[in-house]
Amino acid sequence: MLWRTDTDQFYVGQWFKGRIYERRCDLSPSGERLIYFAASYKHPYVTWTAVSKPPFLTAVALWPKGDAWGGGGLFAKEGEILLNHRPAEMKMADGFQLPKFVVVKPLGDYSGCGEDDPICDRRLIRGGWKKVQEGKTKRHKLGAPMWITIDPAEIWVKPHPKNDKHDLES
Repeated sequence: MLWRTDTDQFYVGQWFKGRIYERRCDLSPSGERLIYFAASYKHPYVTWTAVSKPPFLTAVALWPKGDAWGGGGLFAKEGEILLNHRPAEMKMADGFQLPKFVVVKPLGDYSGCGEDDPICDRRLIRGGWKKVQEGKTKRHKLGAPMWITIDPAEIWVKPHPKNDKHDLES
């Protein structure tokens, strides 16, 4: 679904039978493109990163992945994509082509080695959020009700846009 906040209109998109990893997605600065990491866990691609025109998910560019380690990307600017794939996974699928003005680069020195963190954290920082408390991960024994808990929680804050005495907290 596409929400035009300037006109408060909603536009219906399309259904997808699979998983979209929302913390590994980004909108281009113009809002005209969406980069997302998705999985159907079926062939031919199993998992992939794609660029589409919201509110639709139909890929205009697609990079096969094959697993859920890494994947997704960020728009550094309108014509620059930072792809979270390992070097061997940077090749676009056959039949797809980006416009010549679009540049694709790896997402940092360890591109494809993280999961949600490299994309989600960079997107939060770009949006004015600041991490004020690092979460502490605790792994529990196999068979426990929860395998991983985070205590204390990770906390991000952002100055309130209309009131400088309060922060937004995530």
